[in-house]
Amino acid sequence: MGREKDMGNRKGIRIGVFLLAGMFFTFWIDGRVEGAGLEQETQRVQMDAEDGEGKAHNGGMESGKEKKEAGREEIILENESILEEVYKKLGKQPGSPLYKDELEEMEGKLDLQGIIRVSNGSDMDFLKNYCAINNVLEWEVVFSPDLEGWTEEQLEGLRDFRQRVKVKSLDGTVSAAALPYFTGTSEIIFEIDDVTGKMGEGRVFPEQIQSVSLYGFSEEKYKNLLNCMWESEVETLSVHYGGLEGGDRIFWMDQVAGMESMKYLDVNDNILRVRDAQSLKKMELCGLCGTVDKETGVVFLEKLSELEKVTLAVTEEMDLEPLLEREGLALRLTFCQKMVEFEEDIFDGKGAVVCDGLDEALGWRKEKSVESKKEDFLAIYQKFIDDGRKIECFSVRGREGEEMYNVKTFLRVTDKGQAYILDPEDEDWGFGSYRQDYVSLKDINFDGVKDITLDMGHFGNQGSTYETGWIWEEEQGKYILCNSYYQIVNPQVDSEHKLVRSSWRNWAASHSWAIYRYEKGEFVKKSELTEEPLQEDEIPEDMVVPKGAEVWRWVEEIYENGKVAETKSFVIACVEGEENEYPEGCERFFEEDSYWGRQS
Repeated sequence: MGREKDMGNRKGIRIGVFLLAGMFFTFWIDGRVEGAGLEQETQRVQMDAEDGEGKAHNGGMESGKEKKEAGREEIILENESILEEVYKKLGKQPGSPLYKDELEEMEGKLDLQGIIRVSNGSDMDFLKNYCAINNVLEWEVVFSPDLEGWTEEQLEGLRDFRQRVKVKSLDGTVSAAALPYFTGTSEIIFEIDDVTGKMGEGRVFPEQIQSVSLYGFSEEKYKNLLNCMWESEVETLSVHYGGLEGGDRIFWMDQVAGMESMKYLDVNDNILRVRDAQSLKKMELCGLCGTVDKETGVVFLEKLSELEKVTLAVTEEMDLEPLLEREGLALRLTFCQKMVEFEEDIFDGKGAVVCDGLDEALGWRKEKSVESKKEDFLAIYQKFIDDGRKIECFSVRGREGEEMYNVKTFLRVTDKGQAYILDPEDEDWGFGSYRQDYVSLKDINFDGVKDITLDMGHFGNQGSTYETGWIWEEEQGKYILCNSYYQIVNPQVDSEHKLVRSSWRNWAASHSWAIYRYEKGEFVKKSELTEEPLQEDEIPEDMVVPKGAEVWRWVEEIYENGKVAETKSFVIACVEGEENEYPEGCERFFEEDSYWGRQS
């Protein structure tokens, strides 16, 4: 449901949507893993029953808090991410001795959640013996050089990891022999320098892996790993630069020419380069995101015959006509000196990239609604083709000293030779911060025809996002502004159920969700759900609250004719790490296929 507290027996983790990330992945890099910062290897040893002077360390704490019992086999577990769950499940004081006999009844039942790190094969043994792993959000697997500390049987355990896997290393590299064992996950993230050696005779990169991300990338890193991925089934590759400031950030397309199944390549702020454009002809790439300069140009894209969408940062004035002339190709072109996190930082005190030839070809300066100065420039250009209609978006910017400001953002629709303007700013909606003017074509009123939405940026201290929407009206033969769509905070279109979902944060621990349906030309709120923890003075007097429990309340409101027609309230005491009984009707909030559980 999107809150950070563990709900015991809830069948899945629901993460409330805070913002569009877009369709592609953004992760925070914690840098190359140093050996001194990792957990010690997990190991199990049998302590000498007669030796009362030895001290066992669990999670870095001495076990002297409880006197060890003679004759009982003690388990030494130093993996912090697992150890915490063990103590909670057993109700033991952190740092107390762990005994094999008290864990036997927990075999396969220790429910792990969140991000779990596995540092060696002994950790894997513990997982297989005692843990249920279906609710883990992400795995971090840290390998030692030459797979030291791993047996063949322990490596086989990697096949059980169904969730996203992040691969790290004690020395920066991982033996390629480990790769074929990741046959359970579909998404893998590498935070290493490269892999070493070969995968082994008859072994291949797992065909289940469809998405791969490379962090800390540079031109000299990941060469062997990319070679191992040739002829794989990977469909999405995301490359994140990790070097110091300065110098070129280069990604050679030739490195992935053998990944013929790849559909989307996002090299982020790396500059695309190609040695042999002919090598790209066998690729079936549908989407490409990266940076281009004059040295590379865009002519090489002609070899990628399956391209449907191109997102490029253009760093120098160049001939872009090959992109404009390509029929059916969706474009997003950002004209800047470098790629940065936020659009207002793009220009970094430097002059903007102005392509006079492109300006002339697009004719945006001639539009009557644009009152721009000569020094104003086109910062972002987007183009889509849908059912014969060409939809273009122009984001015009200006400068005053070191400051950049918006001059005008508008859309131009050309249909059957006739053009008209869609102008969000004329409607006094205004834009928020951190805006990048993303345009999307999607059917928001579920009539089978794609409509237009424009991201308006972030608003308020909660960073809420809004979109302007224009709905295609067949009778008028035009896109018409839909005022009510703009009122929906953080909108998510659910095409399967023909509704629009909304979600927002009220404060740190309280969240709300709403559901809208399109009725008689407007989006109408049908229901709203709010969750929040109760303070002690808010807890019902007759409610029995177990020790250590948190009391939560869910309030569901059903709307009719714009007003609340029915209210349902549920209160429950939740004990972390234990199974909780929910009031009748409340459990449906967490079911994957439920009315509310569909939000993610």
